[in-house]
Amino acid sequence: MDAPDHHPGVLRGRIENSLFVTPAGALLPLDQVRFLPPVHPSKIVCVGRNYAEHAKELGNEVPAEPLLFLKPPSSLNGHRAPVIRPRGVETLSYEGELALVIGRRARGI
Repeated sequence: MDAPDHHPGVLRGRIENSLFVTPAGALLPLDQVRFLPPVHPSKIVCVGRNYAEHAKELGNEVPAEPLLFLKPPSSLNGHRAPVIRPRGVETLSYEGELALVIGRRARGI
């Protein structure tokens, strides 16, 4: 993968009137800006079947206890970046996800 291990400066700058304004004040049209994932986590812990309606749509029961699973950091995608289907994969399921980033050690939250 050609992506760097970290993305310095990704969260620097601001968006104003369809332009990205760099910290130095340069103005770039948003269609010329490549947004990378805003984080580079060491692990991604997910909770499955926590949305009752979606679980039912898929024919699944909502478990009594949380169903936890991991995703690799390479599963992240940038804003408006294409979702690449690997060769040999016939069915690809993708969803927008809500993430929570905890900036310090936490346990039992």
